[in-house]
Amino acid sequence: MPESYPMNAGNGINSYAKNSHIQGLVSEDQVDSFNLPVYAPTPMEITELVERNGCFTIEGLEFMDLRTEADSKIDARASAMHMRAGFENIISKHFGSDVSNDLFDRHLEKVKESFDSVLSNFIGGSQLSVVLKRK
Repeated sequence: MPESYPMNAGNGINSYAKNSHIQGLVSEDQVDSFNLPVYAPTPMEITELVERNGCFTIEGLEFMDLRTEADSKIDARASAMHMRAGFENIISKHFGSDVSNDLFDRHLEKVKESFDSVLSNFIGGSQLSVVLKRK
């Protein structure tokens, strides 16, 4: 396996996508043509969109903590497997299963390095719940 560069999932200099071709995993064209349509809006963005739409009022807006007792025992491997379960199919279809396996192995190592930080992102809730009422 080639040397692993520090990365995150964003679009900056340490991005997985921007550095995978450097590591010999995929071509730059494959990276540029890949689109993973995931977006997590902030409460302020949701509020602005609902107000701009004008058809609804917001009756409730809060982050929900959906963790169970089993989740409190989550470790780095379980966290990485959760990500793999959600995204492996789309990544494998675009880059191939060999790349997918290597990518998720590397992802697990990165999660292990910063698991406390990953886990802290879920304190106070990670699921935005919005209750709307039609005007």
